Amino acid sequence: PGQSITSQPFSAGGVTGFFRFYPSGFWTESQRRKKQGQVASSDEAAAGLLEQEGTMWKPHPLPSPDSWCCLGVVVPQGSRLVVRYFVGDKKSETRHCYWLGSVHASQVWSPPEQDAPPHWQPGDAVTVGFEILKNVDSGLHTKATNLCMTAASRRAKRPSPTTPGFTGLVSGSVLLNQRPPATATTMARTRSLPSLQAARPSTSAS
Repeated sequence: PGQSITSQPFSAGGVTGFFRFYPSGFWTESQRRKKQGQVASSDEAAAGLLEQEGTMWKPHPLPSPDSWCCLGVVVPQGSRLVVRYFVGDKKSETRHCYWLGSVHASQVWSPPEQDAPPHWQPGDAVTVGFEILKNVDSGLHTKATNLCMTAASRRAKRPSPTTPGFTGLVSGSVLLNQRPPATATTMARTRSLPSLQAARPSTSAS
């Protein structure tokens, strides 16, 4: 119990990932004994499943400690999918799942039966998987398009202001690769050199 079998990677519905199948249940033996000794539906009550109305969103229940197996799916963090799990001919309800770094209750599902189907024999193949009904973020991840800019438009491009809430222009800012016109107020006048004739020493004899 508590040990999983990892599948080969798959790619479907715009995501890549792999399955984790727990052939003897999701919980370890000690966890199973602890949960079997708890008051019935205590996990559901702690998660708020018993206190919310039917029209409100409810969190998904944890895998049952009495179920004979459990199925989990691992996909990249940040994925949002609408899925439905299945083991053999048993299917879960429709689930809206968001994958984080940790395992959430919506990412694992166990059939309600306590025993495997009677016609299954040791060594028989078990078909498990999940249906991707919708990839919520499929339209958000699109390929970036190339932006063609002319030389004139590139020179006129100003950098975005970094100050939050700033809407004006910095005093004295100029366009890139351009200089302001030189004026008398911006350029200091050069001092003229002294006349060479006035500075030449006298060589006349007395």
